[in-house]
Amino acid sequence: MKFNYEKLLRLAVVIAIIVAVAVITLGTLAIPVVMSLIFSWYWLFLYAGYLLVALFIALYAVNSTDKGKSRNEH
Repeated sequence: MKFNYEKLLRLAVVIAIIVAVAVITLGTLAIPVVMSLIFSWYWLFLYAGYLLVALFIALYAVNSTDKGKSRNEH
């Protein structure tokens, strides 16, 4: 029986990516809950503001990259 190591490696990479995304998502959702239990609500709103700023920067970066490509194509 011959093992296909490339296929096994590809499967391991896909599983690692899925686990990483799940851990990052759960961690991001759990941080405000834990912070609101330990600290005051001020920190919860501060963290929400941080997430909004990060989202704005990510969307701006995607949008500016999109505009750059379409500008060069025309």
